[in-house]
Amino acid sequence: MRATAAKKIHSLLKKFDSHDDIYINCVIENIRGFSASTRYTQRQTFLIMCQNLMRNKKLFLDEFAETFLLLAQDKVSNVRITAGIILLKNIKKTSFLIIS
Repeated sequence: MRATAAKKIHSLLKKFDSHDDIYINCVIENIRGFSASTRYTQRQTFLIMCQNLMRNKKLFLDEFAETFLLLAQDKVSNVRITAGIILLKNIKKTSFLIIS
């Protein structure tokens, strides 16, 4: 259930008009909150959200790439593995590599 909901976050952000900056920023801050959780499952959820947010390269690079790369070095191996799987899938699909 969590993974399915996380994958839908991209659709939610797409529904906002450009003049809805307050709502967009609120959603972005809530997404970022998952990355700072003490629970590793929440940090994994952030990575899963990023998987579909990568479709919007500018948004991802501006708002989430740095945090994504930090989580790729997380102390919990499950989080690191999730980040690696998502990066590999994204590179295969789009040839888009995050470089910071």
